[in-house]
Amino acid sequence: MAKPVIPVVPVIYIDIVFLINLVMDAVLLAMTAWVTKRPIRWRRLMLGAAIGAIYSLVLFVPPLDWMTSWPGKAIASLIMVWVGVGRKHWLDLARNCLALYFVAVVLAGAALALHFAIPGVSLTSGTVITSRGIEFGTSGATLGVLVAIPVAFALISHITRRVRDVRRLEGSLLKVSIKVADKTYPCTALVDTGNSLFDPVSRLPVSFVDLAVVSDSLPSSLVTALTSGQDPVAALYALDLDDRSLRFALIPFRGAGKGQSMALAILPSNISVEQNSAWTETASRSWLALSPQPLSRDGRFQAILHPHLILGDDSLEDVSAKSAGRTQTSPSPSSTLGAGQGQTPGRSG
Repeated sequence: MAKPVIPVVPVIYIDIVFLINLVMDAVLLAMTAWVTKRPIRWRRLMLGAAIGAIYSLVLFVPPLDWMTSWPGKAIASLIMVWVGVGRKHWLDLARNCLALYFVAVVLAGAALALHFAIPGVSLTSGTVITSRGIEFGTSGATLGVLVAIPVAFALISHITRRVRDVRRLEGSLLKVSIKVADKTYPCTALVDTGNSLFDPVSRLPVSFVDLAVVSDSLPSSLVTALTSGQDPVAALYALDLDDRSLRFALIPFRGAGKGQSMALAILPSNISVEQNSAWTETASRSWLALSPQPLSRDGRFQAILHPHLILGDDSLEDVSAKSAGRTQTSPSPSSTLGAGQGQTPGRSG
């Protein structure tokens, strides 16, 4: 006798759907507030998450299916962000809403990737039918979501931190022109407010520049010696200088994580900064310590200016103030000649 076929009847628990969406919407709103640097107020955030959870139940009310359209989803997300995160003005609300979409996409992508990374899980293996006619999904999706939350949070943290570092760095960059002897070298310079290095003899501030920028004005033997990592003191004393227009100094400094070292520096004729499509000479002269290795790993800048060159001129200070984050300490560059070290007493050569 054939067994009767028991139809599969899917069972949906509204309370479970509501609780799952409440938790996920709370996570999304909390990550959105963190990304947009807004304070998290838990009462408002949970209220916004509750609005999103209630909206998820619209799927089970056929007369309200119009609310699941794209305009309905946009309105629901705007209300969620308005209540849960807050706004200063309408443009701020739009930015916060875009941040919510960004967080949701990253989280969903991480969950999907982790879900299908589980062996044996595919688009067709998501359901199981038992003899009792109960239909349920595999636990891979739930596990993927649970693991995806910290993974997505770490990924978003890295992206936002990187974007902020780049914006802060770009706010501290200036176009400069360095004149050595009779040659002029344009380059991009970082203003490092943490640089307190001065020449102990002349009391002039010390800036830094990539050796490759000004190498054409230097003796080839000196460039070769510095590039090959030779002692700058020995390299300087080995020179037979006929060109009196070049002035050198040995600047003592203490590198980050290193002991006391000596940096070979030159004194340029002048350093000019671009201001409103015009060039303005800096308020003070400065030694330029030569760095055989690039000061910036990604090539964003080729020189590090001492803040004394900018802060001593009102017009250049105005240019500095217009750049974002100029009054804050600039990101530490990757360099063998750290620009943010304290002064070490010594003598110039």
